[in-house]
Amino acid sequence: MSHAVATNFEIVALFDLDGTLLRAGDPIHRAAFEHALRVVFGTAASLGDLELAGQLDLAIAARALARQGLDASRDDLRVREVMTIMGRYYRLRVGAGERENWVLDGVVDLLRKLRAAGVATVVASGSAREVAAAKLASAGLSDYFPAGAFGDEAEDRPTLLRHAVSAAGKVYRRGFALANAVVLGDTPADVLAARAIGARVVAVATGRFSSDDLDEQGPDASFPDLGNADAVIKAILRG
Repeated sequence: MSHAVATNFEIVALFDLDGTLLRAGDPIHRAAFEHALRVVFGTAASLGDLELAGQLDLAIAARALARQGLDASRDDLRVREVMTIMGRYYRLRVGAGERENWVLDGVVDLLRKLRAAGVATVVASGSAREVAAAKLASAGLSDYFPAGAFGDEAEDRPTLLRHAVSAAGKVYRRGFALANAVVLGDTPADVLAARAIGARVVAVATGRFSSDDLDEQGPDASFPDLGNADAVIKAILRG
């Protein structure tokens, strides 16, 4: 793809998915997760009232299973099977175009302008790879994200971000320093993870957290939404 080559700048923008690119709270993702847990572990596993915002699917699975008195690490083949079944379930139930109206205001304009400016863009999603890929495809956003890192490949968000930067380097054919990575996310966890790896961070209050909640974590910039693409790009390029 034309945008997956060496870019004009050393900056790579790492986009969270749910709550940043698409509206949060996908009921089919939740149903897929609970279905997969039941199939593999044979329990009445439920996500219940677990906090999901900013969390990775591997960590969510571990917490849901712990509630049932089960202990399973990311290397447990049964957990890998949960991720596979969840992805299959989601793909079967979310068709082409069904998430286009979930794309948040300003997202497409911002992505187009970042591409025109030569800024590398990758996704850093807490969703498992197959689920995230299906969401992006159904929303019509896949072409903007030739690489990424996902919630079934890491157990914590700082590791997820490092994986995303590494993936960006491979597909864009250049090395990106962590200091030149800019995280765009909607949760305090995104801000804290960016700080943990020495990246900059642009917070956007389009998920479940208010601007005040996000500003308490000290992002480099924050916006109520991504509607003002020029201002967001200025914040991404700054520094």
